[in-house]
Amino acid sequence: MRVVTEPTRDDDTAKEVTRDLLRRPAAARSTMRDDTTRILVNRTHFDNTAESRERIRDRAPAARNGRLPQHAEAHRNWAFIALMTRRLTLQ
Repeated sequence: MRVVTEPTRDDDTAKEVTRDLLRRPAAARSTMRDDTTRILVNRTHFDNTAESRERIRDRAPAARNGRLPQHAEAHRNWAFIALMTRRLTLQ
């Protein structure tokens, strides 16, 4: 354990070692059996997802509202086409 702990005091090295170890299916499976590790991995995954979502919203102003400006107009057009199709097929 000391052999692995000493060189991983540096964050960059620790990231690289962790990534390489978790690419081994058996090592990843046994590591994820530990409740604390699994909770930390899941929390980190959630945090990364939230950060990615915020970056996308910052880059695309239209994404801040949740929809693109053309969405409402396209939705109205689609509803109108569907309504007219129904009316025309009933006659």
